[in-house]
Amino acid sequence: MFVTFYSYKGGVGRSMALANIACLLAEDAEHPQRVLLWDFDLEAPGLHRIFPPRQPVRFGFLDMAFEYAKGGGVPDVKEYIYSSEIPMLDVLPAGRVDDTYCQRLEQMNWPGLFTEDATSPGAFFGGLIEAIRRLEYDYVLIDSRTGLNDHASICTQVLPDLVLVIFRLTEQNIDGLEHLVPAMRTQLNARGRRGVPVVPLASAVTPNASQGTISLRQRAERMFDVGALDYIRFDADLAGEERLYARRGIHRDMWPKPVVVDDYERISEKIRSYNERDTRTATAAIRRRMTYGDYASAVQLLAGLLSRRPNSAQLWDEVARVMELGAVRSDELTRVVNGLIAGNGGNPYKCEYLASQEVAGARSADDPRLELAVKYLREAIVACPDSPGAYRALQYVCSCRGDLESALKAWRKLRELLPQNLEVRTEGIDLLIRRGTNYFALALDELGDLPPGAGFERDVRVAYLSAALGMTERATAAYESALQESGSQRVVFELHFWLACGKVERALARADAVASKRRIALANLIEFYICAGRLDRAAQQIQVAQTAARGVPSDAKAAGLLARYLEGAPDGPSENDVVEAWSDMQSWSFLELLMFRERARSDARLSGRVSVVERLIRGFEFAQRALRLRYVQRRTLRRGEAEVLASGE
Repeated sequence: MFVTFYSYKGGVGRSMALANIACLLAEDAEHPQRVLLWDFDLEAPGLHRIFPPRQPVRFGFLDMAFEYAKGGGVPDVKEYIYSSEIPMLDVLPAGRVDDTYCQRLEQMNWPGLFTEDATSPGAFFGGLIEAIRRLEYDYVLIDSRTGLNDHASICTQVLPDLVLVIFRLTEQNIDGLEHLVPAMRTQLNARGRRGVPVVPLASAVTPNASQGTISLRQRAERMFDVGALDYIRFDADLAGEERLYARRGIHRDMWPKPVVVDDYERISEKIRSYNERDTRTATAAIRRRMTYGDYASAVQLLAGLLSRRPNSAQLWDEVARVMELGAVRSDELTRVVNGLIAGNGGNPYKCEYLASQEVAGARSADDPRLELAVKYLREAIVACPDSPGAYRALQYVCSCRGDLESALKAWRKLRELLPQNLEVRTEGIDLLIRRGTNYFALALDELGDLPPGAGFERDVRVAYLSAALGMTERATAAYESALQESGSQRVVFELHFWLACGKVERALARADAVASKRRIALANLIEFYICAGRLDRAAQQIQVAQTAARGVPSDAKAAGLLARYLEGAPDGPSENDVVEAWSDMQSWSFLELLMFRERARSDARLSGRVSVVERLIRGFEFAQRALRLRYVQRRTLRRGEAEVLASGE
């Protein structure tokens, strides 16, 4: 999409608006866009200074046009484009600014580049536009010359798919634009470009309710036929120094955030809404169509996008969603996906997609498809060593398979990439707890480093681990804090906390009291008795429920089956019977299950049957975590996105 930034008069912040919006497009964390900046302000070029090219500028646009005017063909535009320090942003500079620059500019005959056919862009600009389109930039942002001249006319009539007119609310600006804007639209229509939007943007606006300002704003709104005029607010710092506030890592470190950044972000979103090739805009369109049941056109759009942008993580996410939905089969999408899988060897998102498909097809934590998923994820990490999504998926799959060493290794890298993500930190703590008692102290250290906002989940873990390690004072403090937020889980938490403290009789007395008043779910009560080593009482609860003809819920039956297995009766159920019964059960807290396993290891009566607990843990991991690998929650793990911060926001 070619977007011209035009202003009738200078000094309105046109180039800085273009530069900052270019940064927002190119550095978007989720949908980065390939951007080319075209410096057409030939009398006062400056984009090469705002975005210094990595190599010295030898030639630019003026040199290209000058060579063509001398009788040459349309030069190869790639030789005139320079990479900037921003990976997705390139610059087509005005030219080599030396002693001959002004002479070459004066000698250029711009009208001579066109034919008498008003609808034709001419051989030079027509060829140049097509050459740039073949380079598949998502945006070509053109910094136009101000005023009324040949250069500005080319920028506003020949090149653009959208014209952004930037002006200040002054009499001179509004008077000039009232004549220019209708003429601009007339010329666009004459050139067969009736659909090109002309979008107004008031610049350097201050809060002002004077009648003069209101009148000027209303004139501008009538002129452009808009309900409300968009704006960029005045920033005193920009008046004295040109700054790329919108660069990633700059405005995030500024406090308070400059209001002008909000304006640049809003204008960027408006521009993107006009561009169907923008992956964010197109992805939103795909989801809308899927919501409305228009699957065929949604999948067709997705196939075309993926062909053009095979290295877009978000598009592969959409492929995974569409394939999982299964609402429509598209030969075209299947062909594109299979072609990219067969080739495109260094594409990490392809590998992550393949891993997600293996996980989606797995039926248990022992399914060999999970091994294939690990293989694909390791390939993804080799292709992109800093991919948070791949590390998190690898952590999940290895944890499901019981390969805790590999899971912890993946988690440590993930924590390095996303140090402030609260969910990531908590998952790593659970991994350490799962490694066993020898890792409890490390888990406590991690818990101590958690930022405020972790709340109940943090307090519960601190209480259990501190109690298990004999740190009574710390355990009690965490216990009292957790009770304030425990809600419906208060009773269950209390019972298991006293077990962790080794006060079994106190916990049993409390359990008997709440059991008589039915203040706890039957499955939770049976699970507690199992954890307390009172398998007889666990079995008794099933009998009581059956005698009272209350019915026994499936999760309580599964818990009772586990109790019978742990008793070791000759006619009791097998380990496989227990695992199968628990396959769909989620009532037992994962954390409490881990703590029970540690106590069972030291209990002579249970030590020979602990393997069933480990299998239940792996089954729980698979049921809870495998779903996340299907790309439903991957957005939270894009580097540079808003993370789950200390505030919990």
